[in-house]
This record gives sequence, C-alpha cells and structure tokens, in this order.
Amino acid sequence: MMVNTSGLKAVVGFSFLLSLGFWLAGLAAAPDRTAFVHNIGWLYQIVWLPAHILCGYLAMAIYRSAQTSCNPSAAAIPVGIKPYLNYLFRKWLIASLAVLPFLIMDGIEGYDMVLEEFASMGRSGWLLLAVWAIEWVATGVLWVHVLLTLKLTFDFYNEAYVRDHLESILITSKNSPLLIAGVENSLVILLFALATFGYIWLAGGELSDFVALGVSAIFVLIAFLGSMLHLKIKINRVLDDIYEARLQTLLKLTAAPAASTASSGQTPLSLQQMDQLIFNRPTGISPRSYARLRAIKASLLLQTDVDTLQMGREMFRYTEFEIRLATVGVAELRAVLMRLSAPLAGLVAKSGLLGGS
Repeated sequence: MMVNTSGLKAVVGFSFLLSLGFWLAGLAAAPDRTAFVHNIGWLYQIVWLPAHILCGYLAMAIYRSAQTSCNPSAAAIPVGIKPYLNYLFRKWLIASLAVLPFLIMDGIEGYDMVLEEFASMGRSGWLLLAVWAIEWVATGVLWVHVLLTLKLTFDFYNEAYVRDHLESILITSKNSPLLIAGVENSLVILLFALATFGYIWLAGGELSDFVALGVSAIFVLIAFLGSMLHLKIKINRVLDDIYEARLQTLLKLTAAPAASTASSGQTPLSLQQMDQLIFNRPTGISPRSYARLRAIKASLLLQTDVDTLQMGREMFRYTEFEIRLATVGVAELRAVLMRLSAPLAGLVAKSGLLGGS
C-alpha cells in the first residue's frame, strides 16, 4: 500500500487534536467535572475517534493505491483546496447516506442517555453525540472504499484485459493489486477490531459497536471474495476460448490424413508416451482445467509443423496457466480469514452473551 507518510501523520495528528478538543469542550460544559474526568466512555474517545478516522483514511489510501496500480494514469486526489474539499464532500456525503440508519439509531439512544446523565454531564452529552456522528461517517468512508475496491475489480479485469495480459496475471506478476487490497483492508479491520474491543472492555460499549465491526468485516470479506471469484471467472473464460480454438484444431487434425513425422524432423512418439503426456493430470487443478489441458496437449502432439522444443514450451506454458489458476487468491484468502477471525470471534462471543441474558 502506497500511503503518503506526511498525509498519514497529518491525519493522525488532526484526529488526536480533534478528539482532545472535544474532550476539553466536554469538560468545560460538564456541571460535575469530577464525574466527567472519571467517565471512561468520554476518556476513551481520545483514542476511539482517531481510530475511526485513521481506519477510514487507510481504506481510502488502499483504494487509491489499487486504482493507481491498475491504471497509473488514473487521476489522483484533486490538488488545491477547493477541488480537494469537493472530493471529500462527495465521499463524506456518500458515507453519511451509507450509515444513516445507524446515525438515527445511535441518535435516539444517545438522546435518552443525555437526558439520564444531564445532572452530572450537562451539555457535554450533546458533544458526545457529535463525536459518535463523526465516528459513524468515518466508518462509512471505510465501507464505501472497501466496496469501491470491488467495483474497481469489475471495471479493470474485463475479458479483453485478461486475454491480453494472461501471462502477466498468472505467471509474471501473479499478485493482483486488487487481491492485495483485500488483504490490506483486512488488516485495517483488525486494527478497528482491537480498538472496538478496547472500547467494549473499558467502557462497556453498545450493540451498535459490534454491528459496525461486523458489517465492516463482512464488507471486506465480500469485496475480497468478489474480486477473487471475478478474476477467476474471467481467466476461466479466456482459457475456455483457447480450449475451444485448440479443440477445433484438434478435430481438423484428426480428420486430416496422417502426416509423415520424418519430413518434420520429429522423433515419433509411441501411443503410450502420447497417452502419458495427454492424460497426466497436475495436482490441484479442477476437472475443467484438466479437460482444457488434455485438448491443448493433444492438439500440440498432432501438429507436425511444431518442433519438439516449441511443443515442450507450449505444454509447460499452458500447464502452468492451469496450475497457477488453481492457486489464485488462495494465500491471500488465508491471510484475510486469519485477520478477520478476531472480529468474528468477538461477534460470536457477543452473540453468546446476548443469548444468555
């Protein structure tokens, strides 16, 4: 992930100053300042608010990095105050709409909390509602950019691109930037989960905190699986086209009179050797891949205008395509599941507590 170091430092510094400013404003507005200082929920906001903003920023940076890797000529975040503010306003507006039900739900719960604690916390309760709103919008920014990464996969990995870059995708640079983005997003969710568990442990938390964490983890998993499956589908379609073309060649060759291998300079293969070459199945490939590979090997063996060295290269190339296809996204999926296991474990534990109450 390409993260602007100065931008990251600015976001971290701004978010901590913002959270500290809210806390000091809340302290000034609270009638009972001793009660406010000992309020863990308010105190944890100094860390909790920056955690939300940081995770939202990282999700945005991951998306921009993946977009640049896919298309280096893609427009970067606008330069200049006015274009940049317009860009942020659009993202915040979309994020706000995405989390609107949760804003309403927390607003209703928060209103009751303000009334209950008004004697000791006073108007600081209204400031806490504002903090919650910012945290939800930051969570929405995270959700939007995770899902935009999935959209980028559909836009970028079209059939024409995969056909033209098949060797690059499967062999030369097999680490897809969009699958790597899914792994990086899962790391952001792990960070978000640790901050959430800290809030639950120290301040008790609310059900909405687990909902936010659960939805975030689900979106990351959906985006990753969607990207992986889409890429595999497109690769399979391209390899199917190659298979169909090779199958037509094979049918023409079997219908044509047998050519002399002596004139082509090749050493004739016995039926047993041909059978072993054609029906040798590499470990791990699917039946679909195996069928394609058989047809390609048979068409190469029956071509008399292809020398042995070239035939070997082509067989190795297509065999490697099918083997690499079987492993596309497997290592990345393992990393994603490992990182999402913490949020999943927390959600299961919370469900158990709710079931027992």
